[in-house]
Amino acid sequence: MNASSQLQETHTRGLSFVVFFGIFAPLIYFLADLYKFPFFTYFPATGEIFLGWRPFSEESGPAMYWYGWILASTIISSILSVIFTFGITLRTQSLVLLLNLTWLSIFSIVPFLIYSLKFYWK
Repeated sequence: MNASSQLQETHTRGLSFVVFFGIFAPLIYFLADLYKFPFFTYFPATGEIFLGWRPFSEESGPAMYWYGWILASTIISSILSVIFTFGITLRTQSLVLLLNLTWLSIFSIVPFLIYSLKFYWK
């Protein structure tokens, strides 16, 4: 394998990872929100951090789950993207087509995320 083809394969694998991550991250974030699966819960009023989901209480104040959801979606999406990057070999043209799915996955999740926040608008 010469240097040019090795560089092309590295570039294609990098693009594959980015494309797969762009597809998986919004979906994993949505599932983490839907099923109450943050890696941790942060209470800014008391500065407490708990692993997993913890409901807010009068003593601890409101909980911030967003940080835990971001961490969950980042780690899980990265693992899935590495698996798909090395498990599926795609041509650059196919990756460019899949790149459009990243926007589709993001925009299709937005209405559901807005709906999941409905209890804030009572």
